[in-house]
Amino acid sequence: MKSTKQAMLFSASMILALSPVSLSLAATQAKHTTISTTLSIARAKQIATNLFHIPSYYAMTQENYNSASQGNPPSYNLMFTFTTPTQQQNSINVTLNAQTGEVLNYNRYNGPESFVFPVPESLSAATQAAQAWVKKLSPTHAAQLTLEPLAPQTGTSLTQGVQYTFDFVRMANGVPAPFDGCTVVIDQNGNLINYSSSWLNLPFPSGKPALSLTQANARYAAGLPLTLSYQQNWQGQSTPSTVLAYSLNPGSYPEFWNAGYLTQSSGIGIPVIDAQTGQVIDATGKVHPIPTQAPLKPLDPHGGRAAFLWKKVNWTEQQALQFAKSALGVPTNFSLTTSSQGQSFPQGDNMWNFTWTNPKNANDQISAQIDSTYGVLQSAYGGSTSYNGKDQYTSAQLFARAKAFLARVFPNDLGSIALKPMTFKKYPGTTTDYQIQLIVNGLPDSGSSGSLTMSGVTGQVANYYSPLQSSNSGPFKSPKGAISLQAAQQAWVKAAPLSLMYLETQPSGYAQGTTTGHVILAYAPVGSLVYGGMVDAFTGQVLNGPQTPGYRGIPSDIVGLPQTPELELLVNDGLLSVDANGHAQPNALMTRAAFVKLVVGAFNLSQGGTPMMAGLSHGIQASLSDVSSASPAFSAIVSAYEMGLLPPGPLFQPNALATRGFAATLLARALGYNALLAHPTLFHFTASDAASIPTDHLAADAIATTLGMFQLQNGSFMDSTPISIKDAAVAVVYGANALAKNGPSPIRFQG
Repeated sequence: MKSTKQAMLFSASMILALSPVSLSLAATQAKHTTISTTLSIARAKQIATNLFHIPSYYAMTQENYNSASQGNPPSYNLMFTFTTPTQQQNSINVTLNAQTGEVLNYNRYNGPESFVFPVPESLSAATQAAQAWVKKLSPTHAAQLTLEPLAPQTGTSLTQGVQYTFDFVRMANGVPAPFDGCTVVIDQNGNLINYSSSWLNLPFPSGKPALSLTQANARYAAGLPLTLSYQQNWQGQSTPSTVLAYSLNPGSYPEFWNAGYLTQSSGIGIPVIDAQTGQVIDATGKVHPIPTQAPLKPLDPHGGRAAFLWKKVNWTEQQALQFAKSALGVPTNFSLTTSSQGQSFPQGDNMWNFTWTNPKNANDQISAQIDSTYGVLQSAYGGSTSYNGKDQYTSAQLFARAKAFLARVFPNDLGSIALKPMTFKKYPGTTTDYQIQLIVNGLPDSGSSGSLTMSGVTGQVANYYSPLQSSNSGPFKSPKGAISLQAAQQAWVKAAPLSLMYLETQPSGYAQGTTTGHVILAYAPVGSLVYGGMVDAFTGQVLNGPQTPGYRGIPSDIVGLPQTPELELLVNDGLLSVDANGHAQPNALMTRAAFVKLVVGAFNLSQGGTPMMAGLSHGIQASLSDVSSASPAFSAIVSAYEMGLLPPGPLFQPNALATRGFAATLLARALGYNALLAHPTLFHFTASDAASIPTDHLAADAIATTLGMFQLQNGSFMDSTPISIKDAAVAVVYGANALAKNGPSPIRFQG
């Protein structure tokens, strides 16, 4: 299927061809006469032309030589372009090893193809083609490569031609080495679209792992940096909920372990365990100490603890002004130069903005924003003098002044305020930054965090952002009854289990260096690391955790069905989910929410982003009142309303079963037949139950039957019958096929 990986591979090949660090062939031959390349450029062109049967009407328009670097061999990059002016965007790019002639990368671009069903090239045929290309293009390595199970693609739809992406991973001693391998992309006509490979000639450690999987799991759990705090759980919602959770704090882990060709993962998580030493290591190959985090303590353990409670005070302009002057310590010689009132959005709180100016220096200003509805200093700026001059205050003095400032801002609430200095090297004439954290029930609230910058020059506030915002979190559940840290660690381990693999270290850390890494045998959790990952402290459920893969391959329960081709297509495009047991449950009935999500995804109708309810019409908002913003289908449902596929006003009823009539109407609108749906008398529908079909469904049912999206059952359409997953797959695929034929498709009117 189509894959974002193909786009990245194509971009990489283009960068390689156009990169300023790649020397032109002539310049390279002049400057690198000592390089022992066994191939001439003419021979490289001949190899590429013969291997890929490049037609004569493709002219070689670019030729580059790339020197060996970081374990990669010297290479030729050749660009062939279609010579016909109207098709000059059609191109073929080939990269070959300049010493052996082996193909390293290949990309062919002929523009987007239209979706066709039945797909001319079946999955099994495409698989055979991919395997044949690997043997042809990488004959020395093919025997060591294993085809990964086809993984569902993400971000794909049925609006363009089908593409199959196959990943082959190097196996060494029966263990995957995901940094070596190749990717092959075959289009719906069986043509090779893309080939990309990597093969580092690095030595592999010998011997079996000294650690068993059980021992590694124990180290894994102990190495998880989980801390208990109140967290914001978005889960696709436009407004988050507050949960008490053990959150993952990865700290300074370098995160670019190269999992390149392992399709079961979008990355390698943490911690990684050296299988020989049992030590936690980072991507540089160094031992990584398990991070410890001292619990935050309030500035005054005996102080008030109500900072997170909002209480209306409704200050006047003068009350807000006096509070700001007192909190910021505005010098008496500064004059008030601006005072303006506004409202916060969308809460509507009264906001006052003040600016004071030094009469001797117009650039020296202090500004503040006050939420006068609740009496909160929201933000402040301390003026240009905060950054000019030499430091006059020590870190201890600045911390004391920061604490005194917060005591003025929150005079009765220091028992719920913590101040954490930011750790970085301090230079003369700069500032010192602090994180302001609210403490609730003795635990930090991640949703209530502010910042404070103190000037080492003036000893005054340089910048301030309040931890209290009108979108603050809450309510806060008592930590009594929470699961233990050990239980949370085990929950995470279960969600992202370890796998034994060879990994390549990156010795230079985040910056790409010139030193080649080395190969280690390690236990690593598969799944990209997600900031915000956590374990619910009461349910033990992992929230926003590692993005581990679901089931891969063809679901066992769709094999042999008449609808297998349609189901297989939707599964491999990631449009239909498969459970952990490898079941797509084709006979299960679909809800309205699930069917709308399927159609919006298949027809690429998503409006993108997180929908904002405030921007929707009143009718749509009314319809969505029974749809949870946490639903996986929420964004798709909103898009369907915005695209006119659903009538605003009536409740959507997301959990109601989608009927054949509901599905036919939604698909007819998605295909652009809205105008015809209002004229059912134009259709002479031959279904035996046509008389019982609701008037607003009759035209859609007739259109859906004519286009093959639905078949009559014993002569009846059965408008009110719930639709199964397998029948939905047929309807959506045939609808996409009709759309691809320059839809709306022609409809033959009857009667």
